[in-house]
Amino acid sequence: MLLISLSLLLALLMAGCSLPFSRSLALKTCSAAKIPLEAGHTRKAEGCLHLHLDPGDIWEQDGYDLASRVGYREHPACDGFFLTLSWKVTNREDHQVVWTVVRQDQTLPVGGGAEGQFRFGCGLYQLHNKYKSDPLAVDVRVVVDQLSR
Repeated sequence: MLLISLSLLLALLMAGCSLPFSRSLALKTCSAAKIPLEAGHTRKAEGCLHLHLDPGDIWEQDGYDLASRVGYREHPACDGFFLTLSWKVTNREDHQVVWTVVRQDQTLPVGGGAEGQFRFGCGLYQLHNKYKSDPLAVDVRVVVDQLSR
């Protein structure tokens, strides 16, 4: 029975399925700041990404795909979709990243520094490692909240 359970677990992980404990475990080890729930909102999803950026790299992810990575599977209209992200550079205290979001062919600066937080909606989220010789490790907490009805 144990062998079947382990085989099933391995098959689910290889298929890219998220397991209930995997997200909570990631949250327990996330260095990025917790994001408080605003009054009148309901938390729909939360998770942490542990990213590695080589020197000069730009990591990018569509907002809906980013929300999906933390368990949010809906696809509302852009005017009703928002993510809140917090981040922290974990391997070099004196290094900073730059966040931009590309939306309607405009690149908008939304955050930067060794740690911080911002809120945005639809778009292509980009995390820049501006350093030419230093790789960076960054924890990114992603939260999807909606107005309560």
